[in-house]
Amino acid sequence: NEYYDITEMTALEIITLAKEEGLPIGEILVYDEKSDPNGVLGRPNQYVSKISWADERIDPHDFSEENEEEINDLDPTEYKGGTIEGFKNVADLNRRYTYIKNITLNAPMLNQYMYKKGLFLMRLDKDFTPSQAKRYEKEFNLVVK
Repeated sequence: NEYYDITEMTALEIITLAKEEGLPIGEILVYDEKSDPNGVLGRPNQYVSKISWADERIDPHDFSEENEEEINDLDPTEYKGGTIEGFKNVADLNRRYTYIKNITLNAPMLNQYMYKKGLFLMRLDKDFTPSQAKRYEKEFNLVVK
């Protein structure tokens, strides 16, 4: 793995590098200010980049070419996998981390794996086994400096 300047790296670049390392990443969705399901991308004190992806080990959907039409109709928030959000500064990152942590502590069924490094927050679906999540954490920590 090469080291990248986090000020120039995007969430998409992080997950692309993880995919190159052999993680079974299926569909990847890059959000913009209109498609962000939370409606906060790019707004003051919020994340400035966001992606989500389906992991073929836990996502039940068929992402094959034969099923392309059905996948196009699928709401990407239904992907089972993960999300990476990129921030302008550590204060915004920590605020978001604390906000999500408080939600999951009060609603255990929403629990998830969360990792932060540099200016990025990676969140993984709770359906991953601890060892699968650890592999994502390892790649995330290798790529983000």
